[in-house]
Amino acid sequence: MVSGRRGHKLWRALPYPDRMRKWLVPLLAIAVAVGCTAPTTPPASSSAPASGVAVGPEINEQTRGEIQALLQRQRDAVAQRQLEAYIATIDPGSLALKRCATETFDVAGRQGLGAVPQVGKIDAYLSYVRAWVQEGSNGQRRLFFKKGADGKWLQAEPKESELGGEKKTTVEDIQIDYWGVDQDVIEALGRSALAAKGVTLKNLLSEERREPLAVRFYPTRSVSGITGCTTAGYHLPNTPNDPYIRMLRYWFAASGEASPTTTEILTHEWLHWAQDQFSTGITARLPWWLVEGWPDHVSGLARGLPCRATWPTLKQLEDGAAADPNNPPELGVQYYAYANTMIEYLYATYGGADAYRRLLLAFKDNANPKVVFPKVLGVTSDAFYDGWSAWAKKKYC
Repeated sequence: MVSGRRGHKLWRALPYPDRMRKWLVPLLAIAVAVGCTAPTTPPASSSAPASGVAVGPEINEQTRGEIQALLQRQRDAVAQRQLEAYIATIDPGSLALKRCATETFDVAGRQGLGAVPQVGKIDAYLSYVRAWVQEGSNGQRRLFFKKGADGKWLQAEPKESELGGEKKTTVEDIQIDYWGVDQDVIEALGRSALAAKGVTLKNLLSEERREPLAVRFYPTRSVSGITGCTTAGYHLPNTPNDPYIRMLRYWFAASGEASPTTTEILTHEWLHWAQDQFSTGITARLPWWLVEGWPDHVSGLARGLPCRATWPTLKQLEDGAAADPNNPPELGVQYYAYANTMIEYLYATYGGADAYRRLLLAFKDNANPKVVFPKVLGVTSDAFYDGWSAWAKKKYC
């Protein structure tokens, strides 16, 4: 998604996906989808509030059970199609969380529900309980809860003034911006960033590297701006004075290290950075599947291909799901899976990374796929689509 027309959003399916919101600037992003999972061992490492922040309420094993019961009530309310009951589990002052509730409810009604997310480790942060909640294979995400006026637990978010202030650090040459609330995990996130850097630099499209690697971690929805509820990260294309990628969702393994999904999303977004390093603004000239499929495939993100009776048309995959505002938000998650395998097919059939690089060079001169594909690959874009769909159905369906 590019330059005024669409943004780059990485999707991997959060529990209840939300429609992508339009930004005032174009962006390259990833959104994700979360499945459900069985209970998991809590992280062994301790988790403490940011330095200088007062310790929160006393917590014990009963508290963890009460938080788990709240997650069960949320799932039950969605399963029983009781929107008011679902919204009632969210702190009314946490407006960014409430913004996603109706979308969550609608998507779950179409897609169905799995098991209840499981609570691992819990700790206190100011007046909140911070819980490590398993979100499918993505890992554990740190969510916040507090007691309402009636003494019942609610899902909530700390206010921006309660996040410990904005901070900076560097890991090798990577600049990392974060909030104090993440001080206890920033070293783990730094190690994840180093791993992502390694994959990114091995897959640069050219040796030129004009901008440094930089990442900004947003700990809550409220400080991440008006973004889609499933958006996990994004990169601003054609903005050379802003080298950052933004991480809006990040997960951890039971050990407390960043999860593989977190590293893969970091890699995906830095590969968007690599597209811009190769040719600033090139993504504005590419079909959507070439923009998003390449970083998705190269980063190693595993997606289950939706083997539906009717697949998206070539035009739909060239435009992306967000091009039609009437598309349900979960369709975007599926489109990423198709785009991912289109790049896999390109690599397997037409010469690997060099074929992708040659396509980008050709699209600099002419943005019409009907001209570029015969020139570079010796087949029409329609023939490429037909070849890919037959190959993907045979391999994955």
